[in-house]
Amino acid sequence: HARCHADPERQGRQDARAPRTDADAPQVPWSISTYFTKKTARQTDELGNFVGQTQVAEPPGWHADSKLALAVQIVSRELAMPEPEAWRRLQLLKSLLPDLAERRSSLKAADLVRLSADVSQIAEALLVLREAL
Repeated sequence: HARCHADPERQGRQDARAPRTDADAPQVPWSISTYFTKKTARQTDELGNFVGQTQVAEPPGWHADSKLALAVQIVSRELAMPEPEAWRRLQLLKSLLPDLAERRSSLKAADLVRLSADVSQIAEALLVLREAL
C-alpha cells in the first residue's frame, strides 16, 4: 500500500490560490466599507458638497422621557436627594407650571430637574407675582 505525499512547494501554491474571505483580507486605510450615519437627511449640491444644516437622528430609545429619567437619576445624586423625592418635586413643578410640558423640548432635562429641586421657592414667587398683578 503506497502513500503519496504532496510536494511542499506545490502545497504552498495551492494555499496561495485558495479564495480569501473578508476576515483574511488585510485592513488598509483606503478600503471602503459600509458607513452608517446618524443624519436624518443629507442635502448636497451638484458636486456632492453638503449644504444647509443637517438633522442628527436620536438613537433608538433616547427620547424626552428617557433623558428626563437619566437627569432625575444624576441630579438627585448631585443634590443628595432620593429619586422618588426628585420625581415628586418634578410633578409638583409641572402642576405649578402646566405650560412647562410644551416647553420641555427647549429646556435641558437636567436644568428642569434642578429647577424642580427648589419648587417651594418657585411657588412663593408665583404667589408674590399673582398678588402684584
